[in-house]
Amino acid sequence: MDMQAFYQSVQADLNDVLALYKTPERVHKYVRSALHDKAFRLLDDAMARKDWVAGFKQAHTVKGMCQNLCLGIFTEKVIDLVECLRGGNPDEEEALRAYDRVRQEHLRLLDLEEALS
Repeated sequence: MDMQAFYQSVQADLNDVLALYKTPERVHKYVRSALHDKAFRLLDDAMARKDWVAGFKQAHTVKGMCQNLCLGIFTEKVIDLVECLRGGNPDEEEALRAYDRVRQEHLRLLDLEEALS
C-alpha cells in the first residue's frame, strides 16, 4: 500500500497533507508517529475509567494530530467524541459508542499503516 491508497481509505486527499509536509515519506513518518502516540493509550485508560474530563483532554489531543495530518473520516469520528465529551458530563452510552468508533478506526489505521511500503 502507498500513501495515496492510505489517504483514500480515510476519504481524504493526499495532496492536502503533501502541501504541508512536502513528501510522502515525511507524511508516512508523521502518520506513524501520530498513530502510535501515547494519547491513544491515555484515551483508552480514561474511557475505561469513565473519566470524561481526562477523556476529553486526550480526545482533543488526538483531534489535533488528526487535523494536522488531514486524516479525513478518522478526524470526523474523533471530533464527534470530543464534542460528546465536552463539558465533562456526557450521556454515558453515547460517549462509549463514540469512543468505540474512534477505537475501531484507530485499529484499522494501525493495520493500514503497517502495510505501507
